[in-house]
Amino acid sequence: MPSPPPEIPEPRVRLAEGMNPSKEMQPWIDALRSVDEDNEKKPLVNLLKSDAPMPDNARWYLSDLLERFNLKKRPGGRSGRTTPAYLWTPAYRKLIHAAKWVNYYKQCGMSADDAIKKSATRWGLKSNTLRNHIEGRNTSARRMFKRQPPDIRKKIRP
Repeated sequence: MPSPPPEIPEPRVRLAEGMNPSKEMQPWIDALRSVDEDNEKKPLVNLLKSDAPMPDNARWYLSDLLERFNLKKRPGGRSGRTTPAYLWTPAYRKLIHAAKWVNYYKQCGMSADDAIKKSATRWGLKSNTLRNHIEGRNTSARRMFKRQPPDIRKKIRP
């Protein structure tokens, strides 16, 4: 009598065993699986924001994941949507420029209060709003700042 066929593992397990992922690839596979199997995107987001190198295969698998999923915008903000990190609101842009002018005026010998008043007037802002931004107490500007890549943060830090 012939022996029974071997047990066939689930397709995903078989795929992983056949792939033998490298050490660089394994965190990407784990993160992509967490999105696929548990709908948990945090590991993938953290990995994308880290300094970990992205292998070519990981780029390919990420594009596959994006093609298979329907992305939906999360509700948020006053109008029911959040501003993408790559777009700055006009108000945030004004605050960034005004803060740079405050630094310029201070370097020219002006007091901090006078520099804030002059820069706020120049950019059409309230002095208190600009002061809060410079001191890190402007909530919307702080949220926008946190969503920027590290190299951009260095350039716009008030």
